[in-house]
Amino acid sequence: MSRQAKTNIYAITLVVLCIILATLLLNCSNENTTKASPQQKKASHELIADLTQTGLITKVDSCRGDIFVDPLIWSATSYEHKKMLATAAMIHFEDQGYLPVVHFRDNYTGKELGSAIWGWGFKSKE
Repeated sequence: MSRQAKTNIYAITLVVLCIILATLLLNCSNENTTKASPQQKKASHELIADLTQTGLITKVDSCRGDIFVDPLIWSATSYEHKKMLATAAMIHFEDQGYLPVVHFRDNYTGKELGSAIWGWGFKSKE
C-alpha cells in the first residue's frame, strides 16, 4: 500500500471519528438539560431568593455554578432538602443561560460541601 493511500485511510478514519464524537456530544447535551416548566423555573427562583433572605445562602455565583451557604445551617439541613435545593439551583442556573451544575461551598472557607450535575444527581461531601 502506498503512502498516499495510507494517508487517505487515516484522514477518512479521522473524519468518521469526529462525526461519531459530534453525534455523541449532541445527544449528551440534549439529555443534560433540565427541561423545566415555567412554573418550576419560577419556583426555583423564588426558593433561591427565600433561602438567601433566611440566611442559608449567602452568595450565588451563577457563572461558576457556586452557591455559598452558612455551614451551620447546611449541616442541620436534611439530605432530602439538600437534594431539592440542588435541583432548584440547577434549574435556576440553566434558566439564566449557564450549565445545570451546582457546587455548594462553605461561605467561610470556600470548601465544597456538596455538588450536583443534572442527570447525575446530588452528592454530599461532608
